[in-house]
Amino acid sequence: MRFANRVVVVTGAASGIGLASAAGFLEEGAQVLLADINEAGLTSVVEAIPREFAKRATPVVCDVGDARQVQAIMQYAAEHFGTLDSVVTAAGAALRSPFAELREADFDRIVRTNLKGTFLCVQAAAKVMADLHDRGRDILGSMVLLANDRSFSALPNMLPHVAAAAGVERMARSLARPLAQSGVRINAVGAGLTDTPMLHAATGTGKTAMNMGLARQAQARTLDADEIAKMILFLASAESSAMTGQTIGTGAD
Repeated sequence: MRFANRVVVVTGAASGIGLASAAGFLEEGAQVLLADINEAGLTSVVEAIPREFAKRATPVVCDVGDARQVQAIMQYAAEHFGTLDSVVTAAGAALRSPFAELREADFDRIVRTNLKGTFLCVQAAAKVMADLHDRGRDILGSMVLLANDRSFSALPNMLPHVAAAAGVERMARSLARPLAQSGVRINAVGAGLTDTPMLHAATGTGKTAMNMGLARQAQARTLDADEIAKMILFLASAESSAMTGQTIGTGAD
């Protein structure tokens, strides 16, 4: 198993790509901290985890936009389990709104979760990983940030989501060199239209936005969360040891 005896933090783990990723890490032997702001959702997820994996799953209620909460999770992982190997930032929010009607509060809310939340997770994890590295601990040292590819960005009326995703991709590229000094890699996944609760919340019952996105998707289909999770696990694993500062997309034209 690729992640046996490794410790992984996954944000947004109560649903969608975060949940699929957490499940993948558990299946491959990792100790996983499942973080999400949705306490009820986390409880349901943990109750449904197969018994053989349950002892390696730790639910943590966390608002990724709160620096203290994020720091507490990363420090807990290192102190309680002895290490912190990988972090996946899958927490996100989306809103579909015409630009002229977009409220400042909604813009702030989405950027706070998607961009600021990613920054806070990366910064807190980097400090913990650097300390472990300096103390000679054997860490995998990999961060995977969830963004979106051009097909998802092409969905109309989703400016805050798209702007935050662009920032996440640039974050991965700009931090590759400084994090490498501590033996830590950082990459992003540009996920296209993926069948998740967030996608349904953003598009509702309307077909126009979905059809526009699918028209620019090379495979012309909605992706499954498990497909994206496999990409995330690859980037978190030693199999991608030569890669850092990259964004892997899902095939927009």
